Amino acid sequence: MNRVVVYTGQAGTGKTFSLMKLLSKIIPQREWLKFETVLALTFMNGSRKRLESNLKFVKSEFKVRYECSTIDSFALSILNRFRSYLNINKLILPNEVVLENSYESFMSWEMIRDLTIQLLRFDSVKIFISNSYPYIIIDEFQDCTGSLLEIVKQLSNSTNLLIASDQFQQLSDPENLEGMKWITESQFEHYDLNSSGVKRTTNNKILLTATCLRTGTLIAGPKICIYPCPGGKGGSFYLAEYQLKANIHYNLAHGNIAIISPTQNSSFISKLLESLSKTYTYKKPPFKTIGPYNQLLGSEGYVDINELVKDLPKGRFTKNGLKDLKRKNIFILNRCAERLLKRLSMRNIESISYDEFYYVLQQTAHTYDNFYRSENKARIIFTTIHGAKNREFDNVIVLWPYKVSSDLLQKRKLLYNAITRAKRNVVVLVQHKSDDLQDLAHDDLYSLIINKSIEDESMNL
Repeated sequence: MNRVVVYTGQAGTGKTFSLMKLLSKIIPQREWLKFETVLALTFMNGSRKRLESNLKFVKSEFKVRYECSTIDSFALSILNRFRSYLNINKLILPNEVVLENSYESFMSWEMIRDLTIQLLRFDSVKIFISNSYPYIIIDEFQDCTGSLLEIVKQLSNSTNLLIASDQFQQLSDPENLEGMKWITESQFEHYDLNSSGVKRTTNNKILLTATCLRTGTLIAGPKICIYPCPGGKGGSFYLAEYQLKANIHYNLAHGNIAIISPTQNSSFISKLLESLSKTYTYKKPPFKTIGPYNQLLGSEGYVDINELVKDLPKGRFTKNGLKDLKRKNIFILNRCAERLLKRLSMRNIESISYDEFYYVLQQTAHTYDNFYRSENKARIIFTTIHGAKNREFDNVIVLWPYKVSSDLLQKRKLLYNAITRAKRNVVVLVQHKSDDLQDLAHDDLYSLIINKSIEDESMNL
């Protein structure tokens, strides 16, 4: 029977650390062949990069190969390798629109997953998985639902799995407990790290606040700073602007800062980000001026495909047209043109349709964004909670608009995911009708993390 080890725990309790520690004990226990690889699978590309950085010791210390991939990318590679088992002769590529041409078959990700599940039941595919990947790490297991979960289940029949999961980080609505039910019923080796003492942060205020949100109960003790800030139609954003700039000023000397919000579609959020282009001067001695900070605000830096193609013709691309693209000296277009020129040569044809060009451009941009592009080095970034998922920042400022269209459980999960991205410090600026913290304490969500007896402490910067 294959070994399945599961680590669960609150964000920042050392699940990845525990996986790496276990792996460092497992690897020397057997002789590894040249083709054998430690495979790490995640749900999102952001955590793939983080996991890959943690796995470097596998090669440097033990001279063993490792690979990191999303589950979808892994499924696609297995499907193309063994597609003949399913009587599919053409190369399979992902696309929202299901179609075929003379050379490729385009399928949705759900179709790709379902076909991969079929393949993983073949004995020869199981043997391939077992021989190629003696151990597979599954990170972000809480997000593995439906066909993604079924892929993980099938992999457990082929090889050893090391799993990390925090159910409360799952942002799907309604909550899906199928994965944890499978773990419980299968009686795998299961370690709850909530009391392990290993933590991403030593800030006990963050840890206690996260526990309150996770359990849905108010626990006495100092928690993170929360600032209710008036600001709305016809109202002043002065207090929110001040708190945002003051907290940036306070934390800039202590690492990077992530400004995180549940949504981008809020005038409260957009006005606060715009305010970073202005300075603020303290009205009391020493009359210090802080800001502006807009020059430090970085974006996620992902390629805007529409911007790349806005001046390109919408017709078919010939060999000369593709060569013209290469002369533009834009990395993404250059790589895309190279790939398409090879296709023209291999197929012995004269031109490529615009739809095929656009598809290859999307794939090239995706590869660049997730494998070649350097991590953003900006000292301040803005991202949504979904975009920040499974990432780490030194400091976090949460901007919470007046209306967040979710039920209480989902709001708890959203705020939990936001504050647990911080390693050092986190504050929350809440759009509210007044600046009275005790007034905010009557809110269903914030009543969980505001202690009436420690208002003064919570308001200190």
